[in-house]
Amino acid sequence: MLLYKYKVYLFLVLLASCSSDQKNFSFSVDFQSGSLFKSQALFLNNLSKTKSRGEIESLIAEQDWILYYSIKYEKDKKVSISIENKVPIFILNDKYYVDKNFSTFKYDNSNLGFIKVFSPIDEIKNAKTLIDFFEILDNKYMPNLIEYSYTSGWIASNEKTRISMGKILSNDKLIRLEETINYLNQNTKIPSMIDVRYKDGIAINYGE
Repeated sequence: MLLYKYKVYLFLVLLASCSSDQKNFSFSVDFQSGSLFKSQALFLNNLSKTKSRGEIESLIAEQDWILYYSIKYEKDKKVSISIENKVPIFILNDKYYVDKNFSTFKYDNSNLGFIKVFSPIDEIKNAKTLIDFFEILDNKYMPNLIEYSYTSGWIASNEKTRISMGKILSNDKLIRLEETINYLNQNTKIPSMIDVRYKDGIAINYGE
């Protein structure tokens, strides 16, 4: 299941403390989009080691997964931090997460079920076009891997089916693919290959 489809309304308060010369900080951290990533756990661990306001704010500024945050310093060294993290829609080249605004941030190997995309970074809008397209179709054709090469173009695949789209993702190709998948849904057998690169039709293979 693709987690980027869902907003996570999980209110999570995590407490940490850190050493100072006089008195420990006491942190209340609210991840407004939920606790999803390994990088969040690492952030909390590093937060517990901070010794000043400057260190706290520098640490927050280093987190590329943070979209917005607010921080409130209270008496008795209590610190409240509210964080809204970026929500990825896919993983790019096993290096970055990409969110809906095409902002990239470091992939921390959290296993969250996102689609993996391998393509040049200037092609990521086309990758999202494919993801959005498959989202409205039957999940049995939802790819877990999307690849782009300058020789073969776009290929979307999962454990059962490989779909070749060619270099250009035209509306005509997407319409023909949607019609083909709607037709295939009337059958119980799932093809191993669908090739949309032909101008006059679509090739389908049921081979192993």
